Amino acid sequence: MKKIAFRKIIGDMNSEIFVANAEAQTCTILHTIRPFDGWPAWSPNGKWIAFASNRESAYQIYIMDENGQNLKLVANTEGRATAPRWSRDSKTIYFTNCRHSNYGSDCEVFVANLGNASR
Repeated sequence: MKKIAFRKIIGDMNSEIFVANAEAQTCTILHTIRPFDGWPAWSPNGKWIAFASNRESAYQIYIMDENGQNLKLVANTEGRATAPRWSRDSKTIYFTNCRHSNYGSDCEVFVANLGNASR
């Protein structure tokens, strides 16, 4: 089954993650809450979607299953965490983290080791 995860900006202050199923010709919103969710990325094993969200005020990295369930915070940084990317074995997520002092120039690549969380 071929699926695509994408974000849609809704209004001025909201963005939500959707999953489109090409075979069934359906599109499902995974959450309908106010935080800004974005930057979705499928795990290579197809079980999880990593994404960034400002649920805890600053953007952090979360994972959820393809139905939007089993939400887990996997990286809680002191900066703005975005753009998650998976390792080939689905056990690690790489992401950018920019400090609050200067979002444009003080960014680093961080690593979240998931262990058994991505199985």
